[in-house]
Amino acid sequence: MSISAGIPKRFNELLEKKGYDKPSDFVKQTGMPKTTVYGLAKGKTSPRVDTIEMICDKLGVSFLEFFDYVKDKKADYSFSMDGAQGFLEIYNDLNTGEKEQLETFARFLLSERRKA
Repeated sequence: MSISAGIPKRFNELLEKKGYDKPSDFVKQTGMPKTTVYGLAKGKTSPRVDTIEMICDKLGVSFLEFFDYVKDKKADYSFSMDGAQGFLEIYNDLNTGEKEQLETFARFLLSERRKA
């Protein structure tokens, strides 16, 4: 499963885990825009990093926990890039906006590591 396909699945799992019966309950309690929440829950939109950070804050989970593909044995979010070369090939296939999102995410990961 790709990361983009895994995001809606993970979001819906976390909604359920945190006691939200449906996305509308999350919208009502958090005040987040309906279009953002429903688009994410249904996989209709590709959220920006700052949107995922906001959702994580509202759900009470860390950004890294949202993307914790290894410890969550119930869902298969794993993928293989065959090391740095595979990563570079994927990166080169991204458009400019996607590259910016990936770079922002990488900077965030580095800052989190420095805090630990």
